[in-house]
Amino acid sequence: MADISGTPRERKLAALLAVVIVAVTLLNGAGVFLKRTGLMDRPAYEQYFELHRKGISTPDWRLTTPRYLREQVYQTGPEGSAIVLKLLKYGVIVVLVTLSAICLARRVTALPTFRCAWPGYLLAGLTAASFLLTLQHHGILLPLTGLHAFSFLYLALLAGWLAKRTFTAALAAAAGALLVLEAAAVGFEALRGLPMYGNSMLAANIPARLFGTFDLPNSLGIFAVLAVAFYFSYSPEKRLVWLLCLLAVLLVFGSGSATGCMVLAFLGAGAALRRMKTWWRITVPVCLVVIAALFMSLPHLLGRPDLFYSLIGRTGELSWAYTGLEGWEIITGKAFGAGTNAAFQLFRVDGPCATADCGRIYTASAESLPTLLLLGTGLPGLLAFYLLLLWAAIKDPRGRPFFVAVVLTGLTGKVVEIFPVNLFIAAALARAFATIPERDGIV
Repeated sequence: MADISGTPRERKLAALLAVVIVAVTLLNGAGVFLKRTGLMDRPAYEQYFELHRKGISTPDWRLTTPRYLREQVYQTGPEGSAIVLKLLKYGVIVVLVTLSAICLARRVTALPTFRCAWPGYLLAGLTAASFLLTLQHHGILLPLTGLHAFSFLYLALLAGWLAKRTFTAALAAAAGALLVLEAAAVGFEALRGLPMYGNSMLAANIPARLFGTFDLPNSLGIFAVLAVAFYFSYSPEKRLVWLLCLLAVLLVFGSGSATGCMVLAFLGAGAALRRMKTWWRITVPVCLVVIAALFMSLPHLLGRPDLFYSLIGRTGELSWAYTGLEGWEIITGKAFGAGTNAAFQLFRVDGPCATADCGRIYTASAESLPTLLLLGTGLPGLLAFYLLLLWAAIKDPRGRPFFVAVVLTGLTGKVVEIFPVNLFIAAALARAFATIPERDGIV
């Protein structure tokens, strides 16, 4: 068996990386979380409940509506110190890419060979071409937002050290720790949080769709699924898997994430099929019936009667993105960075960098990963991304549950923009890019 302990220096660096990831993830949404639980901006928090107790007959009744809370009070965009906390996640990526480039320059590490990472180089080449085309037509700021969306790929290619078991195990530990901490945050939010999405159907005093320190409920649900899948795939310690699975289920249902529920069901079915191979004639039909029943009952289980309209909306968005491509845009995409959260915040009509043609390109914030890839890199980039995941799953069987989860959650969420999910994807791809899996304790 390969040595998985690593050198003392590697263990210290891996532990530091895990701590930084946990801290930055919690700080990213700490401002809004503290506000909506009354730990910050206490007067506004108390005002809401005071108006709510008076009923909607008050002249300020609109202040008690969930939509007003989301759009006008707590999610209008970060200000002041909250901006600094939001920028920390970008800083972590920049630092890791820079340090990895320095290691390459000093020949401490090496790039993966083309034979061992050709799908990654293919996608990197397509993104580079899209970056240059967008730079020529729209300036530097928009393509920079695209670089963040694909930072997982550049980090996977540059940071070969991520493939070492010491670092993947540290990232898995960070994923497990975040599941525990987010479960605690969601529990606190259930007791004290403002009803940003109305009240739960299970209890009138509990807010619906909790999301802890993440920006949106679906982001928390997607993170919970991918975190437990990454832990299951890469952690050398398996004793906590079932506890973390339970926490993931609680987070998914607490956030009301239909995507999370279905992906967990698929992963559970996959695990059952692996354990009961000899009984597949019985196991397969049972799993299909359970998954179908779960899907049909999701609106009632999650308290979201309009759930299927949301699914139709995402499907329609992808169709709109495809039909909206003109001429060569089917090859190049609208613009590198189009559809990203950063581009939407910067270039929307009332954004700080709004331009005359922003309505045509920038204001559409993609709701799914296929739409984001299509807008940013065209059809070749979309196909190259999924080819990369398929190739990585074949080359590194240990990571298959995680790669399957990435594909499924990406259907309704931009997983490459969720921190620290983008780091998890980078580490998983770095393992697949490793030339000799047995080297440096990778297996």
